[in-house]
Amino acid sequence: MAKKPEIPKRLAARIRGAQEKVRQARLAIKADEFNGRQISSRLDEYDSDPHGFASRHYGRNGFDSYPVQTNISHNRERIGYIESRREQRITDLAEAEANLERVEAEVLAEVRSMRPTSGRVPWPRRLPSFANYKEEVTRELAQLREEHIRYLEDVQAQYEREVAEIEADAERDRAAFALERQIALSRMTPEERARDTAATKAITDGLKSGKFTVMDIIDHLKAQQKAG
Repeated sequence: MAKKPEIPKRLAARIRGAQEKVRQARLAIKADEFNGRQISSRLDEYDSDPHGFASRHYGRNGFDSYPVQTNISHNRERIGYIESRREQRITDLAEAEANLERVEAEVLAEVRSMRPTSGRVPWPRRLPSFANYKEEVTRELAQLREEHIRYLEDVQAQYEREVAEIEADAERDRAAFALERQIALSRMTPEERARDTAATKAITDGLKSGKFTVMDIIDHLKAQQKAG
């Protein structure tokens, strides 16, 4: 292959711009291929063992829980989207490569018709073959994927710690309330305990029937506190 001539910077920039379009088109194809494999692997893992999948990735959330089902639904949509645009990705790459060839031919013709000038730069280096490029991008995407997985694991761990703290606080509140309730009952006369039991049953029945809500009860208690 004949050595390409040195060219003005503006023409070198034009060639690099056309090369960048090819690189972006290649990257889009490789990113879709890589993401498609990752998503398909995750969906296969779920489909083969939903319970095990949820246990491994979502801790105490069951396979039919909101976070698990939301993730699976989202991934099914993503794989469908990737498959729907595969042909367009290939078309975009073919058009970018054709555009690069056209730009290089136009630049070469223009340079050959120009008088020699100073300040020229080497002809931009040719892009590597798509096969070599695919290997390089695959390594980069795999590294990014590993970093993303570690990030998600940290987020999940933090979420589980916060949930555990909330549940522990709620359990302490329930225990304190139960103790206060037990002390209050022990100080009541039989008649007062009977009235309290009837009032508790009325509240429970009202909540079950929808006659009133928890907020109604809270508002009532607040009103009593103000009146007291």
